[in-house]
Amino acid sequence: MDKQSDCLYTTTNHDRNVLIFLSLISFEQNFLFLIFLITFGSMLYIFFHVILSSYLTMEPFGL
Repeated sequence: MDKQSDCLYTTTNHDRNVLIFLSLISFEQNFLFLIFLITFGSMLYIFFHVILSSYLTMEPFGL
């Protein structure tokens, strides 16, 4: 009984370490994804802003 509880304790401790490791990995991935999202969104915003402003200031292609 004592050995079983010891095994259970080591298993839960190992699972907790794995969970901490996975949460660290997911946090790093979420951080990188957030940086990618911010840069991609700002690039899209600048792109569409330039296109729309040039389209609104110019004549619409001779129509």
